[in-house]
Amino acid sequence: MKLKNMSQNQLLSLLLLNQKASILRPRNLKKTVWIIAGVIFVGICICLILCIAVLASGTGSVVKEQKPIMSVLDTFMREMEAKNGENAYSLFSPRAQKQTPLQI
Repeated sequence: MKLKNMSQNQLLSLLLLNQKASILRPRNLKKTVWIIAGVIFVGICICLILCIAVLASGTGSVVKEQKPIMSVLDTFMREMEAKNGENAYSLFSPRAQKQTPLQI
């Protein structure tokens, strides 16, 4: 078939078939698969890095808060051992004191 004798619809059909054939060629298909695999791999790596960063920041805050908490807890336990409930109760936060009234 000569291109001059073809109708516009026939030319369009031929062009579309040619494009579909080029998309489905093994070389292009392999390239597309590698691109998709690469994007998925990069996405997984980014998610892992974000998870590790969140866990690391949470662990750091626990370490920072541990010393003051241990100090108050140690003082509380010494006061309770000495049977000095009022001083131990004063170490409670205002919220904890509201929720747990002192009974003498």
